[in-house]
Amino acid sequence: MSTITIWTCTTEGDNCGTETTVHATQSEAVEYVRTSLRDILKRTPERLAAVEAATADNISELWEDAVDGPCIIEERTVTLPPLAVATHETRHGDETRLYPNSDTARAWRREIAAENWAARMDEDKPADPDELAEAYFERVGEMRGDFFRVEELEIVGGTVPVAPAQDWRQIARDLAGALDACTHQIDQMRGMFSDEDGTIAEAVSDADEAAEAYRRAAAGLPVAPAARFIGQDDRACSEGWGLFENSDTGTLEIQADAESSIFVRNGVSRDDEAEAFVKAKAAEGSEYHALALLRVGTAH
Repeated sequence: MSTITIWTCTTEGDNCGTETTVHATQSEAVEYVRTSLRDILKRTPERLAAVEAATADNISELWEDAVDGPCIIEERTVTLPPLAVATHETRHGDETRLYPNSDTARAWRREIAAENWAARMDEDKPADPDELAEAYFERVGEMRGDFFRVEELEIVGGTVPVAPAQDWRQIARDLAGALDACTHQIDQMRGMFSDEDGTIAEAVSDADEAAEAYRRAAAGLPVAPAARFIGQDDRACSEGWGLFENSDTGTLEIQADAESSIFVRNGVSRDDEAEAFVKAKAAEGSEYHALALLRVGTAH
C-alpha cells in the first residue's frame, strides 16, 4: 500500500449545483475556481481584478460573494493498493492490461488457458482453473514461446511539491514602476528621432493605458474603457453619435450617427445636438464622454 496527497474542491451556489473535483495540488484547485469565476463574472469585468489576484486564502470568499454558496478546498490523503500489470506474450505479439490487483489479472490468465485448451492441448482438461492455466502455459511456453506474467505496480506516494507562492502584487508594482520609467525616458528623447508613421507615439499610448489600468486595479476601481475605441464602439452607436473622420481635414469630429434616428430628423444629421449631448454627459461626470472629448481635442 502507498499513500498520495490530493486536493478536493467542492463548490455550490445559486444555479450551480454541487460539484466536487480532484486536483494534484492546492494551486491547481485554486486555478480551477479562478477559471470558473472568470466565466461567472464575465459580465462584471470590474470584479475580475480581484479574481486574478486571489490566493488560496481568499478565493473561497470571492466564490461565496459571486454565487452565494460555499467553496471548500481540502487536502486529503488517499491510500492506494498496488496495481497489477498483466502481459500475454505470443509469437504474434504481446498484449498488456492493467488490473486493480493480481487476482483479477490472473483471472485473465485462466480465461486464455480455458479458451485455447482444446486447440493446443492433447490431454484432458483439469477441473481446477488454476491447475488448468498452470499446465497450459507450461506446455505452450515450451512449444510456442507463449508466456504470461503478472507484475505489481506500486504507485509512488507522498505530496506533490509546490513551488513557493509568488507575490504577484509586488511583481505588478515593480513592472508598473519600470514602465513609468521607460515612458518618462522616451518623453525626454522625443524630437531626437523621426516618428512620421506614429509608431513611437502609439507605443507610448499603449504603455500609458497599461499603466493606468494597473493604477485603477490597485485602487480597486473598475476597468476603464480603452481610449482608442471610445466614440467608435457599440456604446456610442447606441446613443446615436460617434467620432468620425472629417474627409477634408482628416481630424476626428463628434457627429450624429446616420444609421440612428436619435440625432437625425427628416434625413438631416444634427451634429451640433450630438456634440452637445456628449458635452452634457461629460459635465455630469461621465468618464466615457470626457475621454471622447479628449480624443477630439487631441485630433485637433
